[in-house]
Amino acid sequence: MQPGTYFDHNATTPLLPHVADVVVAAMHDARANPHAQYRSAQNVAASVDRARRSVARVLQADPNHVVFTSGATESNGHVLGKVQGRGDRLVSAIEHPSVAVHADRTIPVDRSGVVRLDALDALLTEAPARLVSVMGANNETGVVQPILDVVEVCRSHGVPVHCDASQMPGRVSLDVLSAPDFVTLSGHKMGGPRGVGVLVARRPIDPLHRGGPQERGQRAGTVNTPGVLGFTAALEAATPMSAEARDALEAVCIELGADILGRGAPRLPNTVCALFDVPGDVLVMALDLAGFAVSTGSACSSGAHKQSAVVTSMGRTGAPVRFSLGPDSDISQLVRRLPEVVTRVRAAF
Repeated sequence: MQPGTYFDHNATTPLLPHVADVVVAAMHDARANPHAQYRSAQNVAASVDRARRSVARVLQADPNHVVFTSGATESNGHVLGKVQGRGDRLVSAIEHPSVAVHADRTIPVDRSGVVRLDALDALLTEAPARLVSVMGANNETGVVQPILDVVEVCRSHGVPVHCDASQMPGRVSLDVLSAPDFVTLSGHKMGGPRGVGVLVARRPIDPLHRGGPQERGQRAGTVNTPGVLGFTAALEAATPMSAEARDALEAVCIELGADILGRGAPRLPNTVCALFDVPGDVLVMALDLAGFAVSTGSACSSGAHKQSAVVTSMGRTGAPVRFSLGPDSDISQLVRRLPEVVTRVRAAF
């Protein structure tokens, strides 16, 4: 799709051209199994090692703590499913389904969608916990969470912290990701290839599955060399975005009477989550017919025809429309056509 029609970057981002070049080159030139002993295989192993060190530099981690995976869903399941210790897994009320499914207890958020630190402290005081999981930024609302404060509260209780940071690269600074014990990322959220992600495990954790020594015994199986090199190229290119286009689009939504979820809280510079007075799924279809790709929230939950857990946790009802922009998004056509589309949908109800 053209940059002026695609506004669902939080679901998946188009592959960056230079990343595509890296992936294709690796498919041709890095064909050897990096776990073999001959020279060409060792050259491939060296390229994977360089990629691991590069990812570690960006995330301020030890290269030995970087594990390449198939994506954030696998990485999240690895952490939440394999972490050892006494007590529950505390998960914020706004997590992605791949994290939420593992929750033993839920940490509430306020009406802006920000995790409540007082509630977190109370929950940790009330009963033991083996892990706290709070995402870096919400995929539906774009609300950025106070990760450093979460880590501070958890450290005072001796509890490790996991952060699903999938929505952060290429949008905001990643400096805060030096603090959590576990960090998970996905390549296709930042202009990288699908089917590859990263787990940073700064604490010992049981292997995802056994059967080989790959990834320092954490994930058996031949490494996805083209995916790893593509992921690394995308992460190296990820720089924070400007909020100028987001703010201009948000102003139009407000003029049309929309409630902007998370407005007033720190948010990703690319996300507008607008709750209109018409069904969000109908508005999404109307915008699709007008040539624009938007969504009602998490792509993993779309089509489920049920209230978003994120929206409910914020004390709202209804299905919002999520506009998520990329660094080259052109909103000029969208802001011109949006009023007429909203008016047409309103007239049908």
